Amino acid sequence: MAPFVQLQTDTEGNTSPCAVLDGIWKNKEDPWEHAELNDMRHKHANNIKDSRCDTCWKKEELGFESYRERFNSNHRFNVAEALMSIEDESYKQGPKILYLKNGNVCNLQCRMCDPQWSNQIQKEYQRLGWPTANYEFEYTGFNIIDFDNLHRLYVAGGEPTVQTQFLNFL
Repeated sequence: MAPFVQLQTDTEGNTSPCAVLDGIWKNKEDPWEHAELNDMRHKHANNIKDSRCDTCWKKEELGFESYRERFNSNHRFNVAEALMSIEDESYKQGPKILYLKNGNVCNLQCRMCDPQWSNQIQKEYQRLGWPTANYEFEYTGFNIIDFDNLHRLYVAGGEPTVQTQFLNFL
């Protein structure tokens, strides 16, 4: 049901319908109406296995729980509503679940974290000469959020309350 109810951002501001497909739509103005996402919805609604979802299908074939199964189970209250939204196209109103990965701006160096989620740890990695990518990013796509349709908003990445754009959003 994720393509019908959820939108997720990655640390570079790209979007996808789930955690497995991190950032497959690059910086789109309206990712909810993206042609690939609509194609994915059509396939899911007609029980066609979409190749973009192979990670989940392969896990399930091996007898492991996939992200797809876990998502559907965790958001069971949305499944019946999402199925109905296929028929009346009410899913077009926008995501019911939005998962923002805000970037890596952070004021902490938690040991269980890594440079992708803490710019302070990224600086430490660089000081030590350890390899790290450039994760300097602060999410700015708050204009896609429609609170009239939204049921849940998850915020992760860095420390959102020290990120300028997130504070402006709040």
